[in-house]
Amino acid sequence: MSRLFLFDPDTGTSLVSAPGRGAGWWAGAPSRAEWRGLSLLSYRLRAPTPRRGFAVRIARLDGYRVVDLTEITASQLASPSLERACLVARGDRLDLYLSSVDGRDGRWRIDVLTTTDATTFDPMSPRTVLTAASTSTEGVKDPVIVASGDGLVMFASAALRSAVPDHASGDIFGTGTVRSATGIAQGREGEAWAWQGPVLEPSGDGWDAYETRISCLLAPDLALYDGLTRAEDNYRERTGVARRDSDGFWRSVTARAPVLDARYVAFDGERYFWEHELADGSHELRVAAPSTTLDAATLG
Repeated sequence: MSRLFLFDPDTGTSLVSAPGRGAGWWAGAPSRAEWRGLSLLSYRLRAPTPRRGFAVRIARLDGYRVVDLTEITASQLASPSLERACLVARGDRLDLYLSSVDGRDGRWRIDVLTTTDATTFDPMSPRTVLTAASTSTEGVKDPVIVASGDGLVMFASAALRSAVPDHASGDIFGTGTVRSATGIAQGREGEAWAWQGPVLEPSGDGWDAYETRISCLLAPDLALYDGLTRAEDNYRERTGVARRDSDGFWRSVTARAPVLDARYVAFDGERYFWEHELADGSHELRVAAPSTTLDAATLG
């Protein structure tokens, strides 16, 4: 792909306003799915600490109008916080992969809820997908799931093992005691997932020295990812571009600088969705059609 078709974050349309004013009040972390003739969107709502990510909502998209259908709350899962979810359409079934902090050990994990009615998910019946223990990490969250052959591939944000992890806050990713990479898992029919390990790791220097979290795929071998320089900048990620090499590992092609001032970008083939920071520190969910082009040959 010689040219990338991206968007201007400053000219996007607001889809969901922040649930409050000021730093820590966020709407965003989107995921999209087409299912049974419905255009579906999931997004996360967050309040300042100590409340944190308190709900994931599933909504119907009617053009640029969001019609909420249902929500899953952190309290229903006995979790201190929720982060990005991922909707996956599977015939007559709809899967919702949830990121949550395990209330027992303070580590991020991924579980899945399944329904045949987008207005109803049973939060009392989550199935375990990935945990810190099953991935040999300090925690996993923010799943991005795509079809691959006759199965599925999940990209997940992984807190790499550390000699001195700090789980006291219930958010290891913001402590500076780990590095935040992207790992992958292979799934069959969405039921059993086999962790393959990290495929995109922070370089240790530059604008993405601390975090490299794949946020969406533009093509099978091309992705956008969230990057951070250091843990102190947590929640202010910017977007870079990564390409998959022949060995299956992903490498940044934007080592010099990010390409977008946006986080948690999702792309459904027609429109981009992302979490946008406002001047008061709150975040809103925005949408835009591709409007800018970038020559891939200039990246590096």
